[in-house]
Amino acid sequence: MIGCLRGFSRSTLLLLWIFFVAGTLSILALLGVKHNKSIRFFFKGACFILGLDLKLEGTISNKKPLMAIANHVSYLDIFVMGAFLNPSFIAKSEMAKWPIIGFLTGKVGGNYFVDRRPSQALKEKERLDKAFQTLKRPMMFFPEATTSDGGKLLPFKPTMFDIPLGRDVYIQPFVQKYTHSGCKELKTKEDRTIYAWYDDDTYTAPNLLSHFWQMVKQPRATIVLKALEPIHAKDFTDRKELASAAQDIMEKNF
Repeated sequence: MIGCLRGFSRSTLLLLWIFFVAGTLSILALLGVKHNKSIRFFFKGACFILGLDLKLEGTISNKKPLMAIANHVSYLDIFVMGAFLNPSFIAKSEMAKWPIIGFLTGKVGGNYFVDRRPSQALKEKERLDKAFQTLKRPMMFFPEATTSDGGKLLPFKPTMFDIPLGRDVYIQPFVQKYTHSGCKELKTKEDRTIYAWYDDDTYTAPNLLSHFWQMVKQPRATIVLKALEPIHAKDFTDRKELASAAQDIMEKNF
């Protein structure tokens, strides 16, 4: 009963928060007022409403231009990373159609949805290259290109590392850890499925709305974000080597 009341109140407050922020940003846009900080404020508020307590270990780099990468656990990663970094995410095109998440990442977050079909690879790379050259916010992607249970890193896909390769760009790796739900430590894979949304050989995630409803009924969660030392992309000429270097750093701090 308590869980259902908690879930209903959080879901309702999140919808009200979305409408309030969307309306405010629309007015600011009409007035020609820049609102980058407002977007980060939105994600911080959303995390609080959803019961996500965030802790940062390390320092977010002030080097520019900056590209951020992190391990991918759940749709909640958008809220967590948005609250800390206010980045422009590179996400799969299917996400644009997801309820609520698609609106948040596209209309509110100003993110880039990528068509992953091989026939569109060159076109999408050229589009992202152009965007990255003019972007004032950090650009971010999840190099595993899929979600996991949060207990280990999956192999990195090197494709997106083409964008910063050989340029005077800094890549800062981040490691996310969903550590507690209330007083309970999330030690096992089964514990983490409350927040992790993924498929593997032994587990198939419920649909997005079902998982979201189960998640918002839980006690407040603690999420630790480790900010690691940036990598200078200019030191690399091969995208696979750059991806491997990034994964090695994250593995050592996982």
